[in-house]
Amino acid sequence: MMEYREFVEVLMAEIKEETGLKTEFHESDEKMPQDSIWVYMSEDNSSFNIFRLFTVESYNQWIQRKITFQALVKEVKQSVENFDDMCVPDKLKKLKDYEQVKENLFIRLINFEKNKTELEKAFYKRNGDIALTLYMKIFDEDGMLTSLKVPLQCVERWDLENEDVFMAALKNTASMMPPKVYDMM
Repeated sequence: MMEYREFVEVLMAEIKEETGLKTEFHESDEKMPQDSIWVYMSEDNSSFNIFRLFTVESYNQWIQRKITFQALVKEVKQSVENFDDMCVPDKLKKLKDYEQVKENLFIRLINFEKNKTELEKAFYKRNGDIALTLYMKIFDEDGMLTSLKVPLQCVERWDLENEDVFMAALKNTASMMPPKVYDMM
């Protein structure tokens, strides 16, 4: 049975061989609580899009024989294909223009303390331990929503009042994700 570090190296090599994409290993730290392999799906001058594969979880599944290297690589390859199918880079370019994205903006609740570092570059309002965070819907099919946390720099470029952006996103949230009432009987 191979050790964790060897597992990571072999997995990175197989992902690179199968996809042709650049991979990097990132150990956990105060910003990222889990070890992960970053697979660079697309890059341009100012940004990059990555897929993160959590390696400790993957290693444990592999040790317990719940998953194979081939299955892990297949998952990564499928995620890259899904990313391409959703035309994510094109949708991200639209973030420059509020009018093009305003219908896809919504609010997601996330824990402030657990996400403090990544929230430094995001647009949000804090209410106690909860950050009401601005997201953009990228893709929504069969009940599976793919979204992106909107960077603060994008909101600042829109030259709008923050409150107006927040309220518009809040209205979208109500229509995109209406409250559900359950009968417990």
